[in-house]
Amino acid sequence: SVNTELMVEFISGQGVHAAIAYSHLYRVHFDPSEGITLEFTDHHVTIRGRGLRAGYQKLRQHRVAFVAEADRPTAALLDEQEPVVTGLVVTPKRELATRE
Repeated sequence: SVNTELMVEFISGQGVHAAIAYSHLYRVHFDPSEGITLEFTDHHVTIRGRGLRAGYQKLRQHRVAFVAEADRPTAALLDEQEPVVTGLVVTPKRELATRE
């Protein structure tokens, strides 16, 4: 059996943690030039980086326990073939609504 996660945790480069239930995820979009976009009921998440295709597939299957943003020195040290998250933004939808 495939283990699925109940929540996915997002960890910013500054160490801020936010966990959101997969049951609130209704859209996952992947564009190699833009990264991964996740639409939750109350949050919008943007993940930027390189080598994210496998992560996209695992997010679709609810198999990612956490996504952590790498700091610049760590990202620079990783081999070009290694997937790395260089940008992570978790925005509550109510904030998006007030910006428009």
